[in-house]
Amino acid sequence: MEDLLKKASGGLEKVALDIVNAASGALKNKLAEAFAIERLKDFRENIQRIGFVKTILNPDSIKNLDDIYFDKAIAHDSCHFESFAQFRRPHVLIEGGPGQGKSLFLRKLCLNEVKGSSLIPIFIEFRNLKFEQSLKVELIEAINELGVSLDSGMFDFVAKSKRVVLFLDGFDEIPNDSRRKVARELENIGRAYPDLKMLISSRPDAGMGGSYYFTKIKIDPMSVAVQKEFIEHIYNCPHQCKSINVVA
Repeated sequence: MEDLLKKASGGLEKVALDIVNAASGALKNKLAEAFAIERLKDFRENIQRIGFVKTILNPDSIKNLDDIYFDKAIAHDSCHFESFAQFRRPHVLIEGGPGQGKSLFLRKLCLNEVKGSSLIPIFIEFRNLKFEQSLKVELIEAINELGVSLDSGMFDFVAKSKRVVLFLDGFDEIPNDSRRKVARELENIGRAYPDLKMLISSRPDAGMGGSYYFTKIKIDPMSVAVQKEFIEHIYNCPHQCKSINVVA
């Protein structure tokens, strides 16, 4: 724990230290080991990898998310979001059709939280889970793969700390035969951990929209003016932009 104390000047390290200091006894020692500086370094690097993506326009190359992200693409009631705190709810479901930018939005918000100093952000894609065990167990395993090793008891404590936000991407990509079970388990997790912040993305009518435990946010359709700005943002060729905007 000494290395964490020495280097916890802010950011993830300070949040981790706050969580560790809130515990006691053997649990405190286990958390101090889980949040050791080297493990937090690995965790940060793994989270930051979500900032490099492939796009439909450039499927053979990797782009920096900051270079392609269009912040006006995601809005609800004309409100744009830069942090989870803006939702003012702990459990949020964001719905949008294919290509509306849900996944990029979750990645961007997660990276924004990494730069902040109040939450530990965790990004998990549903399509990478196996759905062979309980959802809680598989989420813990996914967190462990990011570099912070937690057991069930440690997860319980961290989930109740008010200092963690889960970005869970692509509920609609869960296999159909597992989707109803996962929806129930998400509600159970929300009920068991009311202070665990969660943001889930999904296409409409995938099975989460009617949940009592998640506030549903529907992405606004882009106005024609914003569509034109978006086209100009993603294409570097002015002539091509003009041609597409004329067609649009």
